[in-house]
Amino acid sequence: MDRETYEVLQHERPESTSPYGTVGDRIRTVRVEEFVPDPQIPAEKTEIPEGIPVVGLRPPGPLLPGEPRPRAPEGVAWEPFSAERLAEARAEGKPVLLYFTAEWCRPCVAFEDEVLHDAEVVAAASGAVRLRVDLTHWNEPAEAALRTAYRVSGVPLTVVLRADGFEAWRQIGNVHPTLLLEGLGRAGVRPR
Repeated sequence: MDRETYEVLQHERPESTSPYGTVGDRIRTVRVEEFVPDPQIPAEKTEIPEGIPVVGLRPPGPLLPGEPRPRAPEGVAWEPFSAERLAEARAEGKPVLLYFTAEWCRPCVAFEDEVLHDAEVVAAASGAVRLRVDLTHWNEPAEAALRTAYRVSGVPLTVVLRADGFEAWRQIGNVHPTLLLEGLGRAGVRPR
């Protein structure tokens, strides 16, 4: 099982034959919720024994260590990224919070749930222009240009720009809310 994509390998038996014999077995990945064991394999061979942790299945409750942090029901409010809006923010002397994400990014979902709904993060981020950069179409020319310009090697990526446009902080992956708050503070972001 892949902890990043919540997928398992599923073996498929061939349903047809070719003039050269049986078509080879295939292995494909499926989401855990969609996994259907082969009925020809005894259940005890596909069941997960009780008490064995399954990597990639999210346990109930918060993923972050320590006491649960206060949540904001709405999360950080984002504007879609545009070069024009970024230039406006710089002209207005405002710091910018850039969030690089993609629809296919499963770690982004956890980041949004655990960090971008944190009450302190939501309050602090209100003092910056918040731009969401959608890299769903990773290899399209526009997205490739953004990835190059901002040195994006993966998502989620959070970048905080000072009011003068220079980078104050960057972090790839899921971070604890206190680290994002520190990054916002480095750019002089103050809640509105």
